Amino acid sequence: MKRKASNFIIYTLTLLIFHCGYLFSEELSYDDRFKSDYFFLESIHHKQKNEHTQSFNALQYILKFDSLSSAVLYELSKYYIFFKKKSLH
Repeated sequence: MKRKASNFIIYTLTLLIFHCGYLFSEELSYDDRFKSDYFFLESIHHKQKNEHTQSFNALQYILKFDSLSSAVLYELSKYYIFFKKKSLH
């Protein structure tokens, strides 16, 4: 029960952080925002299952149409430290 509650809290906080990034970014179409939300949550889901490569790939895909998302850039920065990559490209 505690795990479900903590997962719910993590997802809720993640969505709040994710949407706060849109306050200062360009407007996305409804479809792009939906895709961005979907793939971001998929990324978090894979991360919790320790499938880091799939999580990283989902975040990279989001950057193709939403390059200013602060939540995505933050999550990617943790992966670049984890993978010890030097470049964002």
